[in-house]
Amino acid sequence: MISFGTEHNTPQLDPVKVSCRNGVEMDEELNRIGYEGACIIAAHQYLIAKGEEGFLSPTVLAKPANTIRLLN
Repeated sequence: MISFGTEHNTPQLDPVKVSCRNGVEMDEELNRIGYEGACIIAAHQYLIAKGEEGFLSPTVLAKPANTIRLLN
């Protein structure tokens, strides 16, 4: 699972836009990767809030089968 972060801890209300080094825009593949990572995080939080098993388990760092389930 891959997710992209931003640094936006200023009082300015600038839009949060993820880009590559030197402000280069991300291509379609990087946008897809970032979108899938964000979906996994959101689905994990939703499932945990409902008392279900999310992306992680107590004994395994990441469960590949759960990744597929969270993306569908």
